[in-house]
Amino acid sequence: MFSGHEVPERGKGMKIREDGGVAIRQSWLNDFLLCPERARRNVVEPDANIGSDLTVIGTAMHAVIEQVLSGEIDPGAAAEAAPEALQMAAEAEPWKSTGLTPEEMVGQTRLMSAAWADNVYPIMPPGGQVEYRFEFQIGEADGTPVWFEGTIDYVAPNNTVWDHKSASRKYQQWEKQRWAVQPSVYCAAAVHDGLVTQVPVKFFYDVMLRNGDTQIVELQRDIGHISFVRKQALSAAQFALRYGMDNPWPLNDQSALCSHIWCPFWDTCKGADMSGDELTWKP
Repeated sequence: MFSGHEVPERGKGMKIREDGGVAIRQSWLNDFLLCPERARRNVVEPDANIGSDLTVIGTAMHAVIEQVLSGEIDPGAAAEAAPEALQMAAEAEPWKSTGLTPEEMVGQTRLMSAAWADNVYPIMPPGGQVEYRFEFQIGEADGTPVWFEGTIDYVAPNNTVWDHKSASRKYQQWEKQRWAVQPSVYCAAAVHDGLVTQVPVKFFYDVMLRNGDTQIVELQRDIGHISFVRKQALSAAQFALRYGMDNPWPLNDQSALCSHIWCPFWDTCKGADMSGDELTWKP
């Protein structure tokens, strides 16, 4: 199937299924569209792609939100539940520090969890699907079945799809509406599995900012978006099937994520050609 390197089952975002098909997650497809080489290395070097203390905070915040939406705790207990959720997230996987102290990590997790409970929870329709896992075939690439797999944070009973985010600054609605891959994949899954019955599908990012503010970003995805994201995924799968995993894929640095902060492969990619002075130069 793959020429060259075999895709490991634990490869981040893309893997070979037990039935021989190719499974793609929205995060891997997004990486492929930003930089194909980053996507390849996420598959063949999954242990190199570790999160940061900010990732741990976001994971912990997600866990608190899930507990509230599942009815395990009351919204008013969100801040109280944050430290334990943070400890569990910090112990689950390796991560690197950006300089936050343990006290700052706890404080940010408490702040964002409470902000969600105070400002977002009251407007989210209750009684929906929490952490909904999906998998469905979207077509074939060179005769190989290709599937979307993933987990949606929340699908509300009013035909809306939600994803919780932690961020340092507000999202730009027009950018997410025009380019974001995640809403297209998740809305495709919700439509396929019958969780929503109205198209276009309303998709909401509920964003918790690290200063305690919150933001609701409303997007929509129609049949055109769903059709096109399938085409994108099938073309990415075909590329991987034909070129294999042993040799580098095309490099792209036309994104803010191509940096020593946001790309785990920076040091052995563009970073190998750049000096510190070049990174910090200003006229």
